[in-house]
Amino acid sequence: MHLDAERLRAQQTDLLAGEPAIRDEMARLEAVGAVCRHVSSRVRSALEQGERTLAELRRKGDPEVDELVCSTSIVHNQLINLVADDNAIEDTMYHLHRALNGGRMDLERFLRTIRVLAEEQFMKRALIEKIQQGIPMEGTLPYS
Repeated sequence: MHLDAERLRAQQTDLLAGEPAIRDEMARLEAVGAVCRHVSSRVRSALEQGERTLAELRRKGDPEVDELVCSTSIVHNQLINLVADDNAIEDTMYHLHRALNGGRMDLERFLRTIRVLAEEQFMKRALIEKIQQGIPMEGTLPYS
């Protein structure tokens, strides 16, 4: 019986010694719980804001392509249009060359058309160069 009493006292001592550790762990877990609630609240708020923004964008619909490719000034818009025209002329010349090689176009007509397109392309590229020289754009290479 004496051994049982000693064993019970040892268990009681262990339990009493463990109580502060349990309280400390409970306090830490409550702090972690508070942080989790705060983070959860922030995530919920961000999700709600994202859903509101998404609903607003869906309500507005898809923007027009011309609205996406526009600049802040008339000169920059002109530059965008000139580069697009230059690329279109380049593509046209390529397809005319393919038509000539495929026998769908005679040489005289090809040369006349290419000469007109080349002159137009030259003027557009010259204007592109002039605009680029007048616009301060750091770190850009001249158009070529």
